[in-house]
Amino acid sequence: MMLLPQPQKVLIWQGYCKLNEPECQTDISSKKLRPEAYRLEITESAIVIEAGDAAGLFYGRQTLSQIQKQYPEALPCLVIEDAPAFKERGYMLDVSRCRVPTMATMRHFIDLLSSFKYNQLQLYTEHTFAYVGHEAVWRDSSPFTAEEIHELDAYCRDRFIELVPNQNSFGHFERWLKHPEYHHLAECPEGFVHPISRVKKTVGSTLCPTPESLDLVRGLYDQLMPCFSSGKFNVGCDEPWELGQGKSRRLFPGKSRADLFFGFLKQIGGETQRRGKEMYFWADAALEHPDRLDEIPENAVAVLWGYEADHPFDEQCGCLREAGIPFVVAPGDSTWLSYTGRYGLAEQNIPQAADAAMKHGARGLLLTHWGDQGHAQPWPTLLPGLVLGAGRFWNSEVSVDVVAALDQFVFEDTAGVLGSWLCDIGRLDERLGTRRFNRSLLYSRLRESPFSNDLEELGIRLDLSTFREELSRLDADLESIDLRCQDAEKIMEELGLILALLGSKHADASLRERYARVWFRRFRDGGLAESMDGFL
Repeated sequence: MMLLPQPQKVLIWQGYCKLNEPECQTDISSKKLRPEAYRLEITESAIVIEAGDAAGLFYGRQTLSQIQKQYPEALPCLVIEDAPAFKERGYMLDVSRCRVPTMATMRHFIDLLSSFKYNQLQLYTEHTFAYVGHEAVWRDSSPFTAEEIHELDAYCRDRFIELVPNQNSFGHFERWLKHPEYHHLAECPEGFVHPISRVKKTVGSTLCPTPESLDLVRGLYDQLMPCFSSGKFNVGCDEPWELGQGKSRRLFPGKSRADLFFGFLKQIGGETQRRGKEMYFWADAALEHPDRLDEIPENAVAVLWGYEADHPFDEQCGCLREAGIPFVVAPGDSTWLSYTGRYGLAEQNIPQAADAAMKHGARGLLLTHWGDQGHAQPWPTLLPGLVLGAGRFWNSEVSVDVVAALDQFVFEDTAGVLGSWLCDIGRLDERLGTRRFNRSLLYSRLRESPFSNDLEELGIRLDLSTFREELSRLDADLESIDLRCQDAEKIMEELGLILALLGSKHADASLRERYARVWFRRFRDGGLAESMDGFL
């Protein structure tokens, strides 16, 4: 029997429940069970679910549904006693790097998350909410409207998912600062040199921490927060790259980068507190100054992110715990800057984050899906990481059979092929000996100047005949896939696009047309042109 997430305790008895339509008796009055916990018992004559609350009852029903799919004629007699390892089991979907999902895509995605017992969803937002009075910023991005967020919030609540507002409020503000009416709010209005890439950016990305900037942020909160029933709010504040290098030197003489960061974070914290919200924020800038963690606003929750196999989760979790800062840990699905996903990295990063979170008493975990540089990775690439995260976030000590879970519960692939195919293609860079930091080389050859289309010129020892053989094998394997899931037709188109992107040396008209056709199957039109502009 395959169950995802794997329950904490399963006892299988002899016998089967042979009723065609067994009646499910439920009880949520049991004081023996804590919130979100449930007990499922199947006998030859009855099915009983006991739960600590309505959420636990919902999760018991989800587990029962998975069993029924595998045993449509007669259910095995068993007892399952189950409860989550973590209070918060979240997923963060980037909706600001070109791709804004349609409402149908969002509903389908929320159903998938709830089936695997995720209980939180964040939509990472920079500019893709239709803020009244700021139309110049979002006009061409097909943003979510207030009415749509209200609808999604209710849809999530019905499935015991908390839709948490997420509006970056300090760094990553270039989508605003590039417009003339917001230009003056930038720390570096004329641009800056990125500290990692060393590339000169022509537009500032970080707000100068002035009262005027705070007024802008305050106005955004006034419009965004009422759309959500959640008591949480993620204010972002990660990677304020140029903070302290521009206008703040003149406006706040003697203030260090740390002074500026913690000062503005406190002001933002005051705004969230006044609105009755608990502030979540990305922890990277604060962790640069471990001796000043006591300046983090009271009751704020740090979101500790890290996306590489060697990220120091253990050290950083310990640092936050010792400082008394509540925190969640945010690994990544490692799909961004790739066409295949980088699942070989995700299957290291996600379990390491879960282990550190459990060891140091984190509130939970938040799996992140980013869309850097045009969000070009086809939709199915996020699924292996989502499945792995679901298993480890609920039952952190049990390994997850990702391949089997994909075939059984996501794709309903009667041939049992696609789960393995998708995980294998997510390890393609490693198998070809081309693994790069934070991106796939096979992505870089089509989108990143000055990289050559000839891999040999990149100094990479890659046998191109081996690469072509891999693509031929993967293409042949697609022929045996037999999907029965709701979005089977879309998935097959997306898998074909993956192979087309890998096999192309140039983004010609036919590839662009195919890319756009697949895009419109799940996403709105805003952002498509920008995404395709990234092709060489």
